[in-house]
Amino acid sequence: MGLLFRAIGEYHNDKNAPLEVDPRIEQAFRFFKTRFDFDDKKYMKRVNANRINAKKNIKNSKKEFE
Repeated sequence: MGLLFRAIGEYHNDKNAPLEVDPRIEQAFRFFKTRFDFDDKKYMKRVNANRINAKKNIKNSKKEFE
């Protein structure tokens, strides 16, 4: 269990670094990694939508003050 948590921590610290996973936990780690990647894409999509909405709100609020 500790090996799995260590691999997850290393993956989150640097997703682009080559990661050597112990063969005993490789399959379990792949399930976690797949979910982490999916959640990151979903989160970044939400972040970008929020940025666009914030820019729109700023433009609208400036027009109200003029």
